[in-house]
Amino acid sequence: MEKEQLLAQMTWREILRIVFEVLNYQLFELDGHGISLGKLITGVMMLVVGYMISRRGATEVDNRLLGRMSLEESLRYTLRRFIFYFFLCLSTLFTLHTLNVPVTIFTVLGGALAVGIGFGSQNLVNNFISGILVMMERPIRVSDFIEIEGVSGQVENIGIRSTVVRTGLNAVTVIPNTTFIEKNLTNWTMSGSIAGSVRVGVAYDTDVKLLRELVMKALAEVPLVANDPAPDLVFSDFGDSALIFDILYYIGASDFPSRRSIGSSIRFRLLELFTMHKIEVPFPQHDLHIRSGRIT
Repeated sequence: MEKEQLLAQMTWREILRIVFEVLNYQLFELDGHGISLGKLITGVMMLVVGYMISRRGATEVDNRLLGRMSLEESLRYTLRRFIFYFFLCLSTLFTLHTLNVPVTIFTVLGGALAVGIGFGSQNLVNNFISGILVMMERPIRVSDFIEIEGVSGQVENIGIRSTVVRTGLNAVTVIPNTTFIEKNLTNWTMSGSIAGSVRVGVAYDTDVKLLRELVMKALAEVPLVANDPAPDLVFSDFGDSALIFDILYYIGASDFPSRRSIGSSIRFRLLELFTMHKIEVPFPQHDLHIRSGRIT
């Protein structure tokens, strides 16, 4: 029995010795300081914990300090992101100091980054810098309704590399931050109202005064159509088969997701009113002339 206990103790000692040797195995050396496997694992764990603490700390500062200040939600979000990155930098420096890792490691990483840029990482750095500029200049803010490069929707998240936009079809689109710096951006929220238009063609013998009355009646009956700026009916062109009119109206910026359904409601109501008052919406017509002749 004593022999079995002695063997068990020797086995555990041998296992601990092997584990200790493996953890102290030197992987590489930086500026005269050896980096062992155990130190590397400890550093990764400390960085993960630091990341979690940074997120929690930024949230606490937001709830306890920023929440009591009269700040716009978008500015509050930007400050919260900067606080998170500040805490993350502090936790990273604390980890390096605790593990006695030289700060010159950033020189090595900087050199590797420079080589990476030379091989095609310019977009990553451009998006990173653009993200900082977007947060500082604030051409867009969280919850803004924007339109850029054929994508329109509400801003859900502004990251350091990209921005998340949810479209009217409930699709999530990730847009690189460089797009907001280099391309033309429309921010409907900043303008306060969104313009919409519906094109309609009516027969040439239509009473245009009655047409204007019916159009204004339809716009007044459709919810969410704003009275200021006032809607208008514009005579756009003499078409081949019809008189072409553009119905101009405005909706609030917060109603941006409903703009397609609002336009549809206007068309439905116009069709009902045109049918009731016998206003014709002609379809394109073409006269076909057949010339008879003899082939010789």
